[in-house]
Amino acid sequence: KHSQQSKKPNLGLSLKSHHTRKQSHGVVSGHSGVECARFLWVHGMLSNFDYLLLLNQCAGRSFSDVTQYPIFPWVLRNYDSDRLDLSEAQNYRDLSKPMGALNAERSKRYLEQYLEWDRASQKSGAPADMQHNINTMRPFHYGTHYSCGGIICYFLIRLEPFTRIALELQDGKFDHADRLFSSVAYSWKLASETGGMQDVKELIPEFFYLSNFLTNTNRFDYGVTEKGVYIDDVLLPKWAYGDPERFVRMHRNALESEYVSLHLHEWIDLIFGYKQRGDAAVDAQNVFYPWTYEDAVDLDSIEDEVKKTSIISMIDNFGQTPHQLFSKPHRQKEVVKAKITVYTQPSLLQSTLVLTAASSDLPIKFLEVSPDLKPIYRGENEIVIGPDYKYTLKWGFSDRSLRVFYKGELVTVFEELVATDAGDVSCVLVSDDGSVVFTGDTTSVVNVWQIRTEPRKDKRRPPHASLALRDRLYGHRDEITCLAYSKQYRLIISGSKDHSVIIWDMNTLGFVHRLEGHTSAISHVAINNVTGDIIVSAGVTLSAWTINGELLAWICCGQSLTTNTITSLAVSCLSDWQPEDSCSVITGHRDGSLRFWALTIPNGANAVQSNEQIVNNASTTTAIAAKNKKKTATDASRAASSAEEQRRALQKYFKPKIPPHQLRRMKYSELREIEEHSISAEDLELDLTEHKHDDAADADKHNGHDEKEQSNYIKQSTTNKQLSYDTTLRFKQKHNRKKHSSAITAIHTSNYTDMQIWTASSNGEIIQWAVQRSEDHWLSDNDVTHCPKCKAQFNVLERRHHCRKCGNIFCHKCSNNKVELPDMGYSEPVRVCNFCWQRINAQKSTSSSSSSSSSSSAASSSSSTLVSTATDENVSSTAAADENMMLSSPRALPPADHRHHDDKDKDKDKDNDDENVLATQNSTEHVDSSSDTTTKDSNQQHKKRKGKGKGFKFKKRTNDT
Repeated sequence: KHSQQSKKPNLGLSLKSHHTRKQSHGVVSGHSGVECARFLWVHGMLSNFDYLLLLNQCAGRSFSDVTQYPIFPWVLRNYDSDRLDLSEAQNYRDLSKPMGALNAERSKRYLEQYLEWDRASQKSGAPADMQHNINTMRPFHYGTHYSCGGIICYFLIRLEPFTRIALELQDGKFDHADRLFSSVAYSWKLASETGGMQDVKELIPEFFYLSNFLTNTNRFDYGVTEKGVYIDDVLLPKWAYGDPERFVRMHRNALESEYVSLHLHEWIDLIFGYKQRGDAAVDAQNVFYPWTYEDAVDLDSIEDEVKKTSIISMIDNFGQTPHQLFSKPHRQKEVVKAKITVYTQPSLLQSTLVLTAASSDLPIKFLEVSPDLKPIYRGENEIVIGPDYKYTLKWGFSDRSLRVFYKGELVTVFEELVATDAGDVSCVLVSDDGSVVFTGDTTSVVNVWQIRTEPRKDKRRPPHASLALRDRLYGHRDEITCLAYSKQYRLIISGSKDHSVIIWDMNTLGFVHRLEGHTSAISHVAINNVTGDIIVSAGVTLSAWTINGELLAWICCGQSLTTNTITSLAVSCLSDWQPEDSCSVITGHRDGSLRFWALTIPNGANAVQSNEQIVNNASTTTAIAAKNKKKTATDASRAASSAEEQRRALQKYFKPKIPPHQLRRMKYSELREIEEHSISAEDLELDLTEHKHDDAADADKHNGHDEKEQSNYIKQSTTNKQLSYDTTLRFKQKHNRKKHSSAITAIHTSNYTDMQIWTASSNGEIIQWAVQRSEDHWLSDNDVTHCPKCKAQFNVLERRHHCRKCGNIFCHKCSNNKVELPDMGYSEPVRVCNFCWQRINAQKSTSSSSSSSSSSSAASSSSSTLVSTATDENVSSTAAADENMMLSSPRALPPADHRHHDDKDKDKDKDNDDENVLATQNSTEHVDSSSDTTTKDSNQQHKKRKGKGKGFKFKKRTNDT
């Protein structure tokens, strides 16, 4: 992803001769892996993106061949609104139809063309060699293809090596500016509606994972259109607000949405399935030019070299239909609800003390678990080599050596690891397979070593270890403080006291990018092996970057260094795509708190303009907003200056140095500026005389226009514009826990499980956190003899049903409703009583009405500055919180308050959760007193009921309740 300077793709063909096809459950023979992948995808164990990639691979498509590049579908048709609602079906494309049949008028024209070819074929008598006679061609709907080398170069013309390939196809120059890829919305309109009879192209995988092909990073000159528009970047949909990375991530969310999951099998039938050929293809209006199919032409039987060369050249430029993988209709995907994990529901975590402080008096710095989930821990300057965890590396000795131990016994001592005499090893990291060791030293050098451990022939002697230097990486200016490694992306990440992070390529051991902007020494770095996001912590600041060096988001965890300083960092260990509201970052802090963060995508104008980057900074924001509210319209400039002062105040925590191509678009302060595409010649930094058409120059000369007027020839550009204070994502704190009494020094998220995590503290404690559904608030069956709703008496054989929400016991008739309770650990619908069912429905209707009213008011209100928008968001969030709390009934038993074995710990955790909610929403007001009273009454009644036991009776609800 970060290195597109690969070798030139193979432009050759891979035409297959016709072979006999056998069927197994609708899967064509020769593709045994397809059936297994289909099973995983249908049952929700494989993402849509991964499944499409696998189908492309099995169908003969490759990233190394532009003539047979992987094919992905257009999934959206809404590229004009300012907000993208993925729950609305009208925002999606009809996946049951090919691109040429989406528009009724154009579909009719394609059908007429097919009938004309059909009549011509029947009239000619269909000779035996009709496949080689262009005048007697078999009928078809489309004379062009949805994927070919020209389409691939059309989309990827801003990315090497495809820029070079496009130049070779056009004799060393770019195609006319009007025919280049300049707008996502315009390309969709051409392919689905207004492209005439020539444009039916589908998409490529880069639309769902790589944003660099949308930006003119290399500053190529693509010319000027006939209307005077300079072609630069690719214009994005309005809901992307000028951010290519945001567009790609929202596009990926659309691909993984419920609507696409339920209809993707219809598109698979068109491209890889039974609708690709035969009568089903004719009925689906999905017949392409005959020579695009793999068994349409037998090249070996053509003796005429001229004819053979012409056919190969035509197929090379025209496109090829993938191999047919399915001969029967593809099964529809079963939409499975998100699994309850540590990352989706951190509020359900229950802690278990694994190691007490008395048994370990040293701070734990290294923490991992074995495959059987047993913790493996070490103190400072010590690390265990996986995957068997028998060898241990230690450093920090007076002789500046690195020592290898085997089961506690010294094996080898390596000296002179640092290039200079004054340096010492400061940090060590080992790869997952235990074959590579990375060391950082105090002289700002990162060293890469190849380690080999093998037992000696004499079994009475301990095993032997050898260390060989591969390379030294120079780039930092101060001591190396932390290291990270990704096997999936082949990257090394290093942090230093010089406030910078460097990304290194593991394949070439070369420099890739430098990440700068932190105002203190880098303390921790980590990389997400699924998304490739790089997470960096320095002091109280947390930031996220792409592997291409672009800033994604940043946040200050708090203004207090004594409590909010980040002392440990971990990222989620997931093997597949997860919803954006899942927690992807976990931080440990000096006060012993554990915080879970999600990287969310701002959707809509208000969300884009509100970017709170300091936790618990509500008082400052409210004071500034109140001050600005008193100002009149003539004081608008003062309000803007106040907002600018606040932004400057943020720079003491973080002052990012982003790449030039990202900085070039992030220089606008208002939304109206980024919606306009007018641009001056000075901003383009181009010699406009090279872009003027000869006829335009002659006309200007004839009309007597002077040179000054000619310099303003370009009036518009496709350069993307983004708000200066906007970031692609937002850090959102999902949960906050505090169990440790001292600073958390290590966090481990295991690849073996997503239901548990482990944390260690500076006083030697290790806590295991596990997701468990709490049922301790359930009443005992012996405590209730009558249904509290219908008053029916339970007989001996009758089953008594517990309400998963409140824990009461009801009969079958009064508890026959089911609902999802993800906050209680139930991802699937579970049984609830009629009381809770009515209350949940009332809360849903109230929340939906409040959200619709807030969205309508947001559309009518004008946005001025960052401070005012953020304040409005805080007020609306507080009002929504008050409203939700007022809806809760005194007899509703929130099980989140009863999930801990110790009442004292339970009250502490509840207080921490309340503080977390207020900190996340940046509320400026306290919760309404009536809501507090309601919640307290609920807790008190539950405690009384739990203590009464057998004599408890459920009282009849009143109208007030």
